[in-house]
Amino acid sequence: MARPRDSQRKRVYTAEGVLRDCAEDREIRKLKELQEYVDELVSAPWFRERWPHVESVAVRDGRGRKRAGGSPLYGTSSGEITMPKRMRTTKIVLHELAHVVAPVDEAWHGKRFCGCFARLVYNVMGENAFTQLTTSFRTHRVKYVL
Repeated sequence: MARPRDSQRKRVYTAEGVLRDCAEDREIRKLKELQEYVDELVSAPWFRERWPHVESVAVRDGRGRKRAGGSPLYGTSSGEITMPKRMRTTKIVLHELAHVVAPVDEAWHGKRFCGCFARLVYNVMGENAFTQLTTSFRTHRVKYVL
């Protein structure tokens, strides 16, 4: 089944820009450390409770790509994210992880994806970052469902 049109993609990218200067947005340069970080997130009790259908997420080297990417591996309980070296930050990891956990029957940056991203930000980056993000979502007319 094809996904619906991704009508709020640009607004999502603009809105999440508020996290760029957030103290909790740290850089993780080495691929091995990035995989350990993602494994830690996926095994956390809050993550397992919210998204029990995701058991593992592989982190792939994204050198040679212009953008990071994330998606579920259809028909499995796994997903993968591909991370170019210059994009290996907490914020971008959480954005790509949201693609893995979000329902597959709506646009890539649809309202349920945005809700998943906001929940990840809350649990990883904290309440202040969550408030900044959701306020920016409203300012930029990004629809989200928590």
